[in-house]
Amino acid sequence: MEEQPLAISIEANDEGVFLPVHAQPGAKKNRIVGEHDGRLKVAVTAAPEK
Repeated sequence: MEEQPLAISIEANDEGVFLPVHAQPGAKKNRIVGEHDGRLKVAVTAAPEK
């Protein structure tokens, strides 16, 4: 299976780089899932904030 490039809009400015992220809390392990609506989708083991 051939990997496809992710369509994520990364923006550089004077302060650094802006990387839009969609974080999904409560996962069994930390991992990069893929792309979601132009954002990097990551699964994290941390519980959601209340």
